[in-house]
Amino acid sequence: MTDQKVTHMVSGTTTLATGNLTQAQNAPRGVLGVELYGTGASTPTFQFCPLLMGALYFDNSAGTYTDARAELTSRVAADVLTLNSMEAAVDFVYFGCDVPFRGIYLNVGNTNGTASVLAATYWDGAAWTGLTETDGTASAGATLAIDNILTWTVPTDWAKTSVQSNNLYWVRFAVSVTLDASVTLVEAIPLSIQTNKAASPAATVPWPRYWFDRGVVGGIESTGDNADTLVCNWICSRRDSVYTAE
Repeated sequence: MTDQKVTHMVSGTTTLATGNLTQAQNAPRGVLGVELYGTGASTPTFQFCPLLMGALYFDNSAGTYTDARAELTSRVAADVLTLNSMEAAVDFVYFGCDVPFRGIYLNVGNTNGTASVLAATYWDGAAWTGLTETDGTASAGATLAIDNILTWTVPTDWAKTSVQSNNLYWVRFAVSVTLDASVTLVEAIPLSIQTNKAASPAATVPWPRYWFDRGVVGGIESTGDNADTLVCNWICSRRDSVYTAE
């Protein structure tokens, strides 16, 4: 293995708010590790998120799949997945990981205002089966109206399946009523099934530093009380072939 030199750091702060007390942020390109600390009355907890390995939008009228993994794992605001009036029951958004995940944090760009219910399904080894999901992105009956998490009870019979030649643990989303035109997703960050751990307070120095495999870790989740923050100083190298100044 060739040594990788640290060339720069990228800072990212997540501020939790009432109604949005679990959030996540994507790791930047070329990341090797992170140092982090929490602030606030309770100091938030954190957990590394599994890497999003597949993100697809199936447009039934066009009969096409759009691969949006690069856009939804980017920290660049202009990189988005446009859902193009996602049609009820027949259009699908797929998210897949190498490991089971308990939910996903969605950063919504252009929001949806049409009353519509999101339904999530998983592959049980034989068929797409309904999940018991909680849609935190819904507001006034409209799914994908705000940034928030979608969570579900992780099924014991969840099996990998191949979608567009990607063999992963997939969750498939559909909506009950066609969405507004040009609804966009900016980020999609899977949530781990592991237990969160407490972040060190800002006053604890040096701040803890964690090194990880970028092929496994996609970002960081934080959970806490209103106005708690998690500060991440991402440690990066320019050796990443898709390095961008994020």
